[in-house]
Amino acid sequence: MIREPLMQTAAGRVSPALEEFLRSGSRSSLLALRLARQTEAANLRRELGAVLDQLMEAELSIELLSLFLDPPGVRGALPPSTGRSNSRAAAARVRRMRRGLAGALPAPA
Repeated sequence: MIREPLMQTAAGRVSPALEEFLRSGSRSSLLALRLARQTEAANLRRELGAVLDQLMEAELSIELLSLFLDPPGVRGALPPSTGRSNSRAAAARVRRMRRGLAGALPAPA
């Protein structure tokens, strides 16, 4: 979903439309805009969490399948050209991914 940038331009500057709104808008209008942006941020956080959960599930499924296809201690279960990792490398990747995801979602304000 493509969203029109309301707050900033691509260069990170405040858009002229927002600048005008900030100068001329009433307090209640500014409060309503802030609430709308907070709601949007919360929704995006929720969507991001769902996508990260799906990614983690897919990665874990890949690693589980790799363990079944190339069990620990069994060399050559798959030809080397398949690029399958051993179980230690797979477990290390999953641990790194979990650590990386732990701080990915900021706590709601």
